[in-house]
Amino acid sequence: MSYKFNPFTGTFDDVGPNNGEGVPGGSNTQVQYNDNGVFGGSADLTWDDSAKELGVGGDINLDDGGTYETTVQVVTPTANRTISFPDATGTVALVAGSSGQLTYNDAGAQAGLTSASIGSTGQINISLAGAASIPPVSFTGSWFTGGTATTTKPQLLIEPTGTTSTAWSTDGTGLGVNAASGFSGRLLDLQLNGTSSFSVNSSGTVSVPLGSNTAPSVYFGTDTNTGLYSPGADQVAISTNGTGRLFVDANGNVGVNASSPKGTTTAVANIQLGNSSQIVGRAGGAGLYINNNLYFTGDPLANFSNAKYVSSTLAGGLLLSAGQLQFFNAPAGTADAGATLTERLRITADGKLGLGTSSPGALLSLYAGATSEYFRCGGNGTTARDLVFSATTGTNAGDTHTLNASSSTGQLILSTASTPRMLIDSSGNVGIGTTSPAYQCVVEGSTPYLQLKQAGTNTGSSRVIFGDADTASPGQIIYDHSNSSLQAVVNGTERARIDSSGRLLVGTSTSRTNGGQTPQLQLESTTANGSSFSLTQNQADANSSILLFGKTRSTTVGGSDIVAANDRLGSIRFSGGDGTDLTSIGASIEVFVDGTPGANDMPGRLVFSTTADGASSPTERMRIKNDGTINFSNVAVYADNAAAKTGGLVDGDVYRTSTGDLKIVYT
Repeated sequence: MSYKFNPFTGTFDDVGPNNGEGVPGGSNTQVQYNDNGVFGGSADLTWDDSAKELGVGGDINLDDGGTYETTVQVVTPTANRTISFPDATGTVALVAGSSGQLTYNDAGAQAGLTSASIGSTGQINISLAGAASIPPVSFTGSWFTGGTATTTKPQLLIEPTGTTSTAWSTDGTGLGVNAASGFSGRLLDLQLNGTSSFSVNSSGTVSVPLGSNTAPSVYFGTDTNTGLYSPGADQVAISTNGTGRLFVDANGNVGVNASSPKGTTTAVANIQLGNSSQIVGRAGGAGLYINNNLYFTGDPLANFSNAKYVSSTLAGGLLLSAGQLQFFNAPAGTADAGATLTERLRITADGKLGLGTSSPGALLSLYAGATSEYFRCGGNGTTARDLVFSATTGTNAGDTHTLNASSSTGQLILSTASTPRMLIDSSGNVGIGTTSPAYQCVVEGSTPYLQLKQAGTNTGSSRVIFGDADTASPGQIIYDHSNSSLQAVVNGTERARIDSSGRLLVGTSTSRTNGGQTPQLQLESTTANGSSFSLTQNQADANSSILLFGKTRSTTVGGSDIVAANDRLGSIRFSGGDGTDLTSIGASIEVFVDGTPGANDMPGRLVFSTTADGASSPTERMRIKNDGTINFSNVAVYADNAAAKTGGLVDGDVYRTSTGDLKIVYT
C-alpha cells in the first residue's frame, strides 16, 4: 500500500499496494521515512495527526524531473516560525511572531491579514503602518553590489519600467532612482490627497508648492516660518520669522522689505530697499544707480532719463559710471509721474569735485549761479569755526593753516603756521599784521610792503583805482610797466606823472628842456593858472613862505661839503620859445659866493643879467656885492642927457658918461 501527502487536505492518501514497497510503521500518529526509502528506522519525516503537523528533519528537495530542483531549507532559527496554507487558493503565509504577514499567490490575490504582498506582475504593496519605533519597511546593510568592486548599490534602487539604465555609480545611497536618458516622467513625486507636495523631474529639477511668507515651501530644521516661497507667477521670495524680506519679480527687480519692487522694464537690474530706495544697474550699458523715491521705465542713460516718482516727495539719486560719481535730485512730484533730475555734484575719474558744475577744472570747483552762496561753514554756539589746511609732506609738513570765524567777535582771521596774518573785523576793517585795524585797510609791520606785480610781459600796467557811486574809476594811481612811469589820474584825467628818470611832470606826460636844463620838476599848461604855483604861509607872526636854493660840493645826496668863491648858489632863469625850442634865456637872477666861505660864513653877491636884442644869452647888468656895493656894468655910454635920449633911452633909464659917472635920463 502506498501513501501520498495531500497539501490541500493536510493528510496522506492511500494510493494502493503497487506504488509502495512496504507499509508504514509506528503508531497511527506518526509516519516515518528512513534513509533506504522505506518506512521504518529513524524518524526524519513525521506526521502528527492530532496536531496536524508534518515534521521534516532536514531539507526538502522538490524535483519536477527537469534540470533544476527547488530546496526548502531551514537555517538556524531564533524563534518558532509557521508556513501556512490558509485556503485552497494556494496562498502561502509566513507568520513571524505575533505580527507581520507576507502573502503571495499566482493570481496576485491576497487572503487573510495582508500587510505586504508581491503581485503577479512584480509589484510590492504595503498597507500596514509601522509602530512609533518600527517603520513598515526597513532596510539595513547593502542588498547587493554591482559595477566595480568598490561601488555599493543603494539600499532601495528603483529603475522605471521600460527603460534601460547604465550601472549605478554612487556609493552609499539610501534611496536611488536610476532612469535611462529617454525617460521623461517624474523620478520622484510625493503627494498629499492627490496633490503633489514634492517632485523631481527627469531633468533633475525639483518642484515644491508655492508656499507663503508664514509657511515657506522650503524651510530649515524646525523653523517653519523662515525659508523660500513664491508670492506668484515668475516670482520668488525669502521670509524670516514669518515676514517676507527679499523679493524678485518677473522683470528681475529685487525688493528688500518691498514685496512689489518698482521697475517696469528689463533695461535695468533693480534692487529696491524698503518702500522707496533702489539700487539699479543698467542691463545694456555701464552705470550703477542708487535712487531714493525713483524707479525707471526705460534705460536711465547718463542723466536719470525715464525716471518716475515712487511717491509724492523729494527724489534723488547717485550714478557711478566710467569712474565718475554723480549726484542728482528733483523737487517733490506726483507718484508714478515723470521726474526731471538736475545734477548737483560730480567727482570725476581724476578726483576733481564739482559742486554745481559737471566739468570741475580744479580739485574743488564750486558754481552756485547768480544768486546763491558758493560755500558756507558754520556750527552751534559762539565758538570759532576753523577751515583747516595742512600738508603731510614737504618742507613745511605739519604746519597748520586756518581760516577762523567767530560769531562772538565777528572776526574772520587767516592764519599760517598757526600765526594770525590777516583779520577782517566786524566793521569790515582789514588788518594785515595787526588784529585791531582802525581803518578799512591797515598794513602793519617793521617793514610793511604792499605790492602790485605785473605777471607775464612788462607791457601792462598796475593800478590802484578809486571809484564812487557815480563813476567807476575817477581816480587812479597807475604804474606803466612799458615806460616805467607812475601816473596820477584825477577826475578821469592824468594830472601828474613821475617818469622813468624821476622827473615830476605836472600838466604834461613828456619832459622837455627849458633854458638849457631838463628840470626834475616841470609844470606845464595852456593857462596861466595851470602853469603857476603859489607859496602861501598862514601864521600869526612875521614869518612867510620861503623859496630855498641850496648848493654843496658833496658828491652824494645829503652831503654838506664847503663851496668855493664864485660858486653859483642859485639861479632864476627866464626863457622863451624862439620858434625852435625853449632854450634861449632872456634874463636871469643869480647868486654867487662872493669871497671865501667858512663855518657859518657864506659871503654872496646877487647878479642881474639880461639878453640884448640879437643876442642868445644874457649879459650881467647889475651886481650887489657882499658888502652892499651896487655895481652897474655894461651900461650904455652917452655924452649927456640929450645924447642918451637921442640914443633911445627914456626917462628913468641909467647911462654912463665918458668920465664914468652914472646919470638918469630925465625930461
